[in-house]
This record gives sequence, C-alpha cells and structure tokens, in this order.
Amino acid sequence: MNKFIQVLPIKKNNFIKIIIITCFIYYSVLGFSILDSENFSWLQEEDFAHAYIGWLFFKGTPWTMPLGMNPDYGLELASSIIYTDSIPLFALVFKAFSPLLSSDFQYFGYWLFFCIFMQTLFGMKLIGLFTTNNKIIFLGSILFALSPPMIWRMQVHLTLAGHFLILAAIYLALQPGLKNRSLKWLILLNTSILVHAYFFAMVLAIWLADLAGKFTMHSIRFKYIIISLLITIFSVGITAWLSGYFSVGTGIGAHGFGYWRMNVFSIVDSDGWSYILKDIPGGAGDYEGFNFLGTGIIFMILAGLIKINYWKSYIPKILKRFWSLLILFFLLTIFALSHNVGIGSYDINIEVNDHLLKLANIFRSSGRFFWPIHYMLVLFSIFVILKYYPKNITVILILLAIIIQYLDTSSGWLKIREMHEISSQEKWEIRMKDSFWEDVPKRYSKIRYIPAGNQLEHWKSIAYYAIKKNLSTDSIYMARVKSGAISESNSKASEMLESGKFENDSIYLMDKNSFEKAIPNVNPTKDLSVIIDGFHVIAPGWIECLECNTDLKKASS
Repeated sequence: MNKFIQVLPIKKNNFIKIIIITCFIYYSVLGFSILDSENFSWLQEEDFAHAYIGWLFFKGTPWTMPLGMNPDYGLELASSIIYTDSIPLFALVFKAFSPLLSSDFQYFGYWLFFCIFMQTLFGMKLIGLFTTNNKIIFLGSILFALSPPMIWRMQVHLTLAGHFLILAAIYLALQPGLKNRSLKWLILLNTSILVHAYFFAMVLAIWLADLAGKFTMHSIRFKYIIISLLITIFSVGITAWLSGYFSVGTGIGAHGFGYWRMNVFSIVDSDGWSYILKDIPGGAGDYEGFNFLGTGIIFMILAGLIKINYWKSYIPKILKRFWSLLILFFLLTIFALSHNVGIGSYDINIEVNDHLLKLANIFRSSGRFFWPIHYMLVLFSIFVILKYYPKNITVILILLAIIIQYLDTSSGWLKIREMHEISSQEKWEIRMKDSFWEDVPKRYSKIRYIPAGNQLEHWKSIAYYAIKKNLSTDSIYMARVKSGAISESNSKASEMLESGKFENDSIYLMDKNSFEKAIPNVNPTKDLSVIIDGFHVIAPGWIECLECNTDLKKASS
C-alpha cells in the first residue's frame, strides 16, 4: 500500500481522506454489492452486458498479437476488446491472472471505485494548485467526485466513468513547474487510449494546446515539441496497435453526429438530476451531452459572480497565459453542440461539407466533448471563491455547495443505486431452456446467427450461452465492426441458404425469413431443422451425431 501511495504520489493523510470520500460516494451511488467480483447480475443492461461478455470471451481466449484481439467473439466480425468497451487497461491486467479467476469474474465494480478514487485525487491536486489549505482541498475535491456527468455514466457506459483522465490532463496543463512533464503526459496519453478513444481525443487535444501555449510563452523550444510529437506518435501508436484499435480498418466511422450532441442549456438542464431545477425539453439524443453542473456548483458560480468586480481584472491575465486552452475549449464547445444546434426543443441546422461530416462521425457522440469545459467551470468556481472570500467563509460556502450538490443530485443517483440493487438480485435470463442446448457443444464449436449483424435481437442470450458452453459466436454487440464484414458474412450465408451446404462445425440460428429459405435445401437425412425456445435452428449433421438428442432426430425424420 505504501508503494502505491508513493507512486501516485499521495501523502498518507490525503490517501486516507480520498478513501473516505470514495467509499462514501461509492456506497451512496452504487452500494457495495457490485464490488463482489462474483456478482455479475447487475451487468444485464445492454451496454453493461456488451462490456462484460466481451471480457468473458477475452479472458478465455489464448494470448494473441495484438494483445487485445478477441477472435472468438464475433468470428468473421471479430475485433478487439476496445470495441466491446471492456476497459483494456483492466482487461489486459486481469487476463494475466485468468487461471486464478472464476468463470464469471467481473472487475467493473472495481473500475468504478477506481474512477471515483482517481477523480477525488486529481480534484485535490487541481485545488492544490491554488491553495495549501487542507480543509479547502479536501472539501473541494468532493465537488469533483460528485460530478453529475461522471456519475450519470455509471448507469449507461461504465468505461466512460473515467473522467479522472480529463482532470489529470487539466492538472498537467495548469501545473507551471512540473518535473518530468513529458513522461507524465506520455503515461497519461497511453493510459487514456487504454480506456476509451473519446478520453484519448480529449487528453490529446489538451496536451497539444498546452504545447502551443508553453511554446508562445517561451517555456519550451520548437525542437522539444517535435521530439515530443515523434515519441508520442510512436508510443501511442504501439499501444493502440497492441490493444486492437486498428482491427476494424475503415469501420471506425459511424453515423449520428448532430443527434448525440450537447444542448445549449445542458449545464443547467437537470434532466431529472435535481429536485430544484426542472428538466428543460430538448432533442432525443441530447442525453449524450448531459453536462449538468449540479445546483451545488451553480450556487458556487453565483457566489463567485457577486465578486465579479474583483476578479474581472484577472481575466486579461488568464487570456494571456492560457490562450491556447481557451481556444481549445471554445472549439470543443462548438464540436459538442455540433452542426445541429439544439436550443431547448428548437434546432438550428448548419450545412456541413460531407467529408467533414464523415470525419466528425468518428466521434459521433460529440456532446461528450464538453466535459473538459465542465470541469474547468467547477475549478474556476472554486478558484474565485477561494481567491475573493475569507478562508472561513470559503470553507462554509464549499461545505454548503457539497450539501446542496449531494442532496439535490440524489434525484438522479438514487435511481442508479436502486437499479444496481434490484439487478444484483436477479439472475441473467437466457432463452435457451430446452435440454437440446446441452447437447450442442458435443457436436459444434461455433454458434452463428443469420443474417449477421451488430446488436441484433437476442444477441445477449446467444453470446452468453456461447461463452458458458465454450463456443465461438458471431452474435455480438460492438461499438464498431470491421468495414464490409457484415455484408460479406451475409453474402456467404445467402449462398448456404440456397445450397443447403452449411459448415459442419457451426449450429445456425436464424430469423424466420432465412429459415424458410433454408428449409427446402436442407438434407433431412443429415441435418436438423427445428424451432426450439423460439429460435429457428439449422443443425448440420445432427442426425449423424451419436451423442445428440435422439427424440429430436426422430421428430426430424
């Protein structure tokens, strides 16, 4: 433990404080039951299951090169754990210990604890840039740990709870005299790409803005920038390759930019996360741009605005010193709003070049890119209070803000707690009830679905059944799929349906239309065609299988 404290580094007293804050917020928002690595029931929700099932397949797959590849999950559609949002930073570590882990082991409860811990830590470090008052540092860090956008992600996208990466980037950019700055940026950039591409993009943008700002302030030389860029490109490129980022080729693009945006009113739109402030009607995809500050932070900002006559003279100094970061934050805000600007329930659509739109769709959920600005607003509200109020009043104001933030945002996070408590008591439901499914692994090594696709109906039941029976499958849910892979699989499937020649190592589940096309071409003396538990099944060679269900053979013949 002492070594861990020294590596970060954290003072022992601060470490204890961070643990206390983390445990308090974690228990309030999530409860402790999900820290049980054997408790996977709470991971039934689609996006949670997407990450968990991806991890289970990865855990059971022999090491490959690149390390993050996950070939049994997807077959021809397979890629890597990057695209199942299984948090490679944790997945790669825990896979090394897979022989010691249970078949149902999950680390996602640990990940969320780690996120709150690190969020609190970097909250302390940021506030520590402006004061040495331990009370203010301790209390201020709680406001970062109570961030609604971070906690909101704990009910939808577990990977995207890693907001501490953004705080770490802001800390490195604001820290004037940091030792080993280049190395720390390099570690942060490589860590962020092992969590999620969106975090990497934000951290990278902040780093580049920091380089530009420090170059104009003559803090660094142009030669230093070139060397840093080359080392970073090489290092991050290797990390990205090893974790499997390049496994989908040109399939990295998608659709939805302008739909999953941030609304103009996002920072004050509670979206159900406040008893005081009501929801402001907006677009259907505006939830991706959820950036509600919380009434506690809004209270802090209003308290700071009272002192505007004192701190407005400080603005020119901020503009001069942090011009590059301010320009970046402006550009990130524009990107977050997208070309389809939402002002409440009204939309203003701006024409965008098709090539630019295609490029923007790589990060289609643009509303997330306001997160750095969100945290700068939190930090600035604390800074103004700290700078222009007496210390005892500052402590009182921050304490009031914490109480308001905690109690009022409970309107949102209590639902997360309830959701996890209920789901932790429920077993995963899969549709494979018939004894037939117990015989399938005796004959087949793969379970396929026709037509092939991403996140099709019943993907979770099929994929979970597959992993429990040590089968490979193309029934998947991935963030991105290799370009052309689905159409190629369906073209091959179409030929099999017409010829009746199926692969002997695979059992096929299919929709009704595909099943009806296949039936006339199936060889009834060898292949089984049957509807079981609502699934339309073609089982090549089942009739010839000595260990397989005899009753079904008779029914088929």
